[in-house]
Amino acid sequence: MVAVPSLVNLPKRQAISMIESSGLEIGTLRYIPDISIDLVIKQLYNGKEIPEGDSLQKGSVIDLVLGKGLSNQRTPVPDLIGYNLESAKNKILGSSLNLGTFIYDNTIKTGDDTLNAFVYKQNPEFNPDVSLQLGSGIYLWMTVDSAKLPADSTLLISPDTTPAVDTSSK
Repeated sequence: MVAVPSLVNLPKRQAISMIESSGLEIGTLRYIPDISIDLVIKQLYNGKEIPEGDSLQKGSVIDLVLGKGLSNQRTPVPDLIGYNLESAKNKILGSSLNLGTFIYDNTIKTGDDTLNAFVYKQNPEFNPDVSLQLGSGIYLWMTVDSAKLPADSTLLISPDTTPAVDTSSK
């Protein structure tokens, strides 16, 4: 069992760090109109407010309710193609968005495949001119097949793609 940390009135990044370092997991980020922006207003467990000091099983999921300011603040859609799941999730949370769901394709057969999988498709797609409302979800498709990456992607370069140089005839 672990004690729930006091997260209310903390900035989002600090709250996420405290959740993870205490042995708990970060769940959904919910945004509500408030004078603050990205400041924790409530901490929830199973949809109910949970006070600091309460005990939870290690690995329990804590959702955060954050202020989104009094405007309809938006954030750019991050480019997640080529990222592994953990890095993509961190980038999504860092953008004040949520990981909606992720789907593994049929190339994922083992635990190692799961660990080595990377994003080959996302919805909404990355576009520097598009932004989402804070707290929106991003959906990911994962694979280990680098042929599924867009042709212009340079994020994953495998050593076996380096052209061989024949020096025997010189």
